[in-house]
Formats: sequence, C-alpha cells, structure tokens
Amino acid sequence: MDEKLFQEPCNPWKEVLVIKLFGKNMDYLLMKDRLKKMWKLNEGFDIMDINNDFVSPLAKVEKTMVWIRFPWLNLLYYDENVLFGLTSVMGTPIKVDDNTLNIEGKVFKNLRGD
Repeated sequence: MDEKLFQEPCNPWKEVLVIKLFGKNMDYLLMKDRLKKMWKLNEGFDIMDINNDFVSPLAKVEKTMVWIRFPWLNLLYYDENVLFGLTSVMGTPIKVDDNTLNIEGKVFKNLRGD
C-alpha cells in the first residue's frame, strides 16, 4: 500500500491527545474548562466525548513525546548540543526547555547578587 494513502486519513489526528478517566465521570464542559486552565490554552482547542468507542488497551502507540530530566548533571553540560547528544541515544530530541538553556545567566546573576 502506498504510504500516502495510509497517511492522509491520519492527518487530522496527528495532534490529538486521548484521555481516559479511570473510575470517574466528569461533565464534558467541566473537563474542557479544567484542561484549558491547566494547559493555559486560549484558542485552537476542543474536546470530543467518544464514550466507550475508543478501546485504549488495543491502541498501538508508535511514538510519544517525553521529557527527559538529568537531575545531577553538572552545569558544564547545560548546552543544547550536549543535551541533544545525550538524549539522541533514546530518540529524536525536539527541544531543550528555556530554563535549562538560561541556567548559566541565572547562576551568575545570583552569585553576583543581581
């Protein structure tokens, strides 16, 4: 089967997050409001109640994005290239968070008493 034929029906679902609530029932509007507040979203956000049509144990997850944390990493290695090198062992690095990239400036400001 041509890869494009398979990918086209998947395109609308590329940025979808499926959430299953275990042991709780929550009103649709309440759920939407809570997610909007938690994720600080303003636009481009909608939810859909699919009831029990989605069988999550049977869903195949091929890719997922994860946050990798190195709690005892020396500040010397707080460099985007070094961090991408470390994380590339586990997959394709996407981004280093701004707090990590700006740690050098914060540390020196604190040492100077700024």
